[in-house]
Amino acid sequence: RGASAGPTVQKHCSESPASKLLHPNPNGANFGLSRPRRMKPEKQLIVLYGNCQSGFLHDHLSRNPEISERFELIHIPSNYETRQAVLLQRPDLLATCSHVVWQTAAGCRPPEFVSTLPASCRQIRYPTLCLKLLWPLHALDPRSHPETGYPAGRFPYGDRLLLKLLGEGVPVSDLYQRYLETDLNTIVNLDRFSEMALAELRCNDRQSDIPVAPIIESAFRHRRLFVTINHPTFLLLNHLSHALAAALLDRPLPAQLGNQADDDEILMD
Repeated sequence: RGASAGPTVQKHCSESPASKLLHPNPNGANFGLSRPRRMKPEKQLIVLYGNCQSGFLHDHLSRNPEISERFELIHIPSNYETRQAVLLQRPDLLATCSHVVWQTAAGCRPPEFVSTLPASCRQIRYPTLCLKLLWPLHALDPRSHPETGYPAGRFPYGDRLLLKLLGEGVPVSDLYQRYLETDLNTIVNLDRFSEMALAELRCNDRQSDIPVAPIIESAFRHRRLFVTINHPTFLLLNHLSHALAAALLDRPLPAQLGNQADDDEILMD
């Protein structure tokens, strides 16, 4: 009996690797190829296009676990030089992406690359966030021009009334008092301006897939949605980001603003 044990062990050890794949191991698990590993599906490629607001949306969506698990997000700013630099680095980007999320603006044409997208590419349009209603005197300041340390100029947000008073030669020491004493209705028809500003918001909604006009109209009087005419607070940007995530995941869009604390209603970076 002692002599017969040797050949039995030798026979077992001499089995080919292929034969081991066909036999279960003593612990109940299968060897190698008899239990193939599940491969993770390849991530779909999303191009996110827009102005400075799109930078926040890209960062916010990238930190969403459900989005990052399924999608790879590539940000293309609307600035021409930056946009071209991104496309030069990845010349096949627009031909291979599964989604393009692009920003609309009332009265503006779609970006030129939209017409080149393959038919299989899903497009999701979102609106530019702005609110002219609260800044009826907004104007370009002719004194402002790009310079070192001030890429948007020293006065990126001008004021029609202030420029008018300066043009009339009002001394700087009197500007503040003269400004407060002026009846705004002598400068702009506020009722008509309000109608036009809201009409522009609704127009942009009609050419977008993510509506924001009802949200802005219902909340701007008691929630801080904007810090400047075209710089929204995190409160509104967070809402837009959640809406885009819902659209990408084929879920219902949020119908109202969240209940963020006032501390979140601050200027975007």
